[in-house]
Amino acid sequence: VLPGRIFVLYDIFRGISRGMVFEPDAAKNEHFLAKEGLKIIPEGTLVLGDRLFGLASYFKIMSERKLWGLLRRHGNTKIKVIRVLGRGQGEREYLEDTLVSVGCGVNIEAQTLRYIRYRKGKALLELFTNVMDTEKLSARQAVELYRLRWSIERMFFDLKAVLNLNHFYAANPNAIAMQVFASAIVYNAFRVAQSLIAVRHGIAPELLSSAKLYPKLAAASEDDPATLRAKV
Repeated sequence: VLPGRIFVLYDIFRGISRGMVFEPDAAKNEHFLAKEGLKIIPEGTLVLGDRLFGLASYFKIMSERKLWGLLRRHGNTKIKVIRVLGRGQGEREYLEDTLVSVGCGVNIEAQTLRYIRYRKGKALLELFTNVMDTEKLSARQAVELYRLRWSIERMFFDLKAVLNLNHFYAANPNAIAMQVFASAIVYNAFRVAQSLIAVRHGIAPELLSSAKLYPKLAAASEDDPATLRAKV
């Protein structure tokens, strides 16, 4: 087993990897990788992230880079309520949207954000966002968008199980990085082909099995381009 980690910026809208870093030092701070990754994201992008990144420091960076964020609240983050923007309650669910000040303001200045709490049964989801216009991003939309974050797990599954990234062909960081990046390129090409086939047949790309489709695409790629287009 070789130590290391793969950090990926995943485009949920297009279903492809937009940036990937192989870090041979497994002990390297993941916050450093994430903050470096924010530098390559285009202005105006809405960034989704788990609770590891739900801190005032990330929203400060995103504000400076003109990025929008929708991040799950980190458990240690301090909150000061400014005012309630809206509440809604159903039979088994509760949704609250609040304007808050986040952070203690000692090392990083406190950030004014929206704090969205959604409870269904015993499950509780707490989100921060710097999209202050509720017409551009409602509390309900924020909850639904955050759930899409799990689609990145399908990418990791495809990389490991379909593209065989669970087996390395070398034992040095440079060679492993080459294999990782080559797999990412193949994955993106595969996803584009998967989408084109899905559009032609009027179905969602995710309904096409990656494990069954990839071997067929790999075999078809050995043909000349004209024949490949006809098959697709």
